Amino acid sequence: MINLYFHTSDPAKRKMLDWFRCQKIETQTRNIMQKRLTKLEIRHFNYRPTVPETTAMDKTVAELFQHLCDMKKGAGIINLLAKLNLSKGDIERMQAQLDKKLKDAPSTINCNCLSSGKNDCYITD
Repeated sequence: MINLYFHTSDPAKRKMLDWFRCQKIETQTRNIMQKRLTKLEIRHFNYRPTVPETTAMDKTVAELFQHLCDMKKGAGIINLLAKLNLSKGDIERMQAQLDKKLKDAPSTINCNCLSSGKNDCYITD
């Protein structure tokens, strides 16, 4: 059974209820403007993350970059930087990190799209 709490007679709610009926899913509805939720019911809506936000963000970004060609990651970051709103502190920390990386950075990065490992990336600009 699915409990649906709503506050209006929205047509979208009716469509959703029709869909549940067609799927033979039992529902129970309640207009919370007419009968308020109890503290016990509200407690069911309190969710706590099981993973810290920064851990989840780091994992998501790492997974995204695993799908990009090594040759194109820098261009992707540059395009992203152009679109983001960043604080001065964030920019200063990025510049410091880039200064550290610049000391040991290779002059070129090989393509990893194809098994050859040469600069023959099939992704073109």
